[in-house]
Order: sequence, then structure tokens, then C-alpha cells
Amino acid sequence: MLVWRALLAQSAGAVAVVIQPLCDIMDPDFIVLTGPAFTTASSNYLPVIQERLDTVFMARDCHRVEVALSLNAAAAASIGGAALVLQSELVFRPYPRE
Repeated sequence: MLVWRALLAQSAGAVAVVIQPLCDIMDPDFIVLTGPAFTTASSNYLPVIQERLDTVFMARDCHRVEVALSLNAAAAASIGGAALVLQSELVFRPYPRE
């Protein structure tokens, strides 16, 4: 196995380990991964995260947590930046800007 594949597999495992207790606490039905990095690496991350949740998630006998890639994953940073600009200009603030 190439070194980069081993690193990618290790990274996917680490993300799965972090997501699992968050799912135990918040009990979601759906997890959506987004961002330009997940656009290219989702085939490595999604199965690892899904497998961890299917085997270790505390409420797995009650319901399954689905893991998917956002339809707008590649443009997530642009959409977030645009939302921040709009919010800064359109949201009423009772205090003056500094």
C-alpha cells in the first residue's frame, strides 16, 4: 500500500473516532460531510465512518445514522464566505460596529 493511502486510511479512522461520540451525544439521523477535501476523498472517508457508526454507535439498535457527502461539497467554502458577507451587511445589530 502506498504511504498516502495509509495516511488517508488513518485520517478517515481518526475522523470516524471523533464523529462517533458526537453521534452518541446528539443522536442524529444523518451526518453530512462537506468541503473541497471531502469531494475528492469521500470514497475513503464515507465507508470508514459509516462502518464505525454501524458497529459502535450506542443507539444503533434503534436507528441507523446515515453518512453522506453534501451535494455542494466543492463549493462549501464559497457558500460559507458569501453567507458571512451577507450576514455582516443584512443582519440588524443593536450595537455599533467597531
